[in-house]
Amino acid sequence: MIRKNGVTIITERDYRKNHTVSYDTVLGMEDAFVNEGVKMVNLKPVFHVINNALNWRLKLRKIQFPDKSIKIEKDGYYLYIAMSYRDMYNQTETLRRVTKKGGRVLIYCFDTWEKRYDDWENVFKRIDPYMVFFAYKRSMLYFSSRLERVCFVPQSMDEKYFYPRDIDKKRAFIQIGRKNVKIHNRILNYMKDRKMSDDQYVYEKTPGKIIYPETMDLVKGLCASYFSVCAPQSAENAALTGNVSDVTARFYESIACKTLIIGFKPETFDELFPADTMVELSPDRDDLAEKIQKYLDDPKLYREKVDANYEYLIKHHRWKNRLDQIIEYLG
Repeated sequence: MIRKNGVTIITERDYRKNHTVSYDTVLGMEDAFVNEGVKMVNLKPVFHVINNALNWRLKLRKIQFPDKSIKIEKDGYYLYIAMSYRDMYNQTETLRRVTKKGGRVLIYCFDTWEKRYDDWENVFKRIDPYMVFFAYKRSMLYFSSRLERVCFVPQSMDEKYFYPRDIDKKRAFIQIGRKNVKIHNRILNYMKDRKMSDDQYVYEKTPGKIIYPETMDLVKGLCASYFSVCAPQSAENAALTGNVSDVTARFYESIACKTLIIGFKPETFDELFPADTMVELSPDRDDLAEKIQKYLDDPKLYREKVDANYEYLIKHHRWKNRLDQIIEYLG
C-alpha cells in the first residue's frame, strides 16, 4: 500500500493570504493531511496572478501558463484540492504538466454542481487525472461513467478552529450563509409567539453579505447557539446545484462546536451519521416547536445529545479519516 508520505499536495496558499471563510476548509484539509505525513509544495504566486488576469478578467480562457517550478517524480502522487470550478480551471495547465511528466494527478473536488458538469468534464479530460475524489456522492456517480477512477470522499471540518469551547449559549438559533426560507419563517413565527428578542437568532439579513468574515467569529457564533440551521443547498439554490444534495462543511462544523443541527437532511446524511444526530424538520408542516422544545426544557438531554454527536464525529469524520480512505483507494 502507498504510504502517506508518497502523496504531495499542490497548494495555492502562498497567494491566497486574503480569502473567504470557505477557503479555510481547504487549508484545514491540507494542514490535517500534512500532520499525517503528506508532503506539500507551494505554487508560485506569479502564475496565479497571470492566469487569473488572462482567464477571468480578460476572458482569454485558452491562454494559460503552467507552473514549472514543481519537480515531478514519475509515478508520484500529486493531490490538488479544488473548492470551485474556477480554482480547478486556474490550475489546468499546471496539473496537465504533472500528468505529462509522468506524475499521477489526484483531485479532490468540493463544489461540483450539476450546472457545471460539462465544464468540470472538459477540465478533467485535459488534465487526465489518475483519480478524482468527490465531496458529493451524486457528482461521483455522474462522473463514474466518464472517468476511469472516481471515489466519494465526504467533507470534514478544520479542527484547528472547530471544536467545543467554554462559551455560554446565549442564543437559540443561528443560520449561516444562504437562508432556507421555509425554516427561516418557522423560526420567526416561533420567536414571535414566544416574544423572543431579535438577538436570539443570527442570520443573513443582506443577501450575499457574509455574517462572520473571520473563521474564529464563526466558531464563537456556533458555540454560542443552541441550534444551527442546516439544509442541502439544493433546497434553495437548485438552479445551480441541480439534484446534488450532500453533507457540507457546515454540518460537520456545527457538530464539532457542540451545537444541535435542525433542518432538512441531505441525501447522504443517514449514510454518514446516526439518523437522530440532527433534528429533522418536516418539509410539509411547521413542526419546529414540537421538535426542539424538549431540548430547551431539558439541558441534560441537550448536553447528552451534542456530546454523543461530537464523539461520533471525532471517531468517524476527521480529515484524518478521509486521508485513510484516500490511501486505501490508491491501494
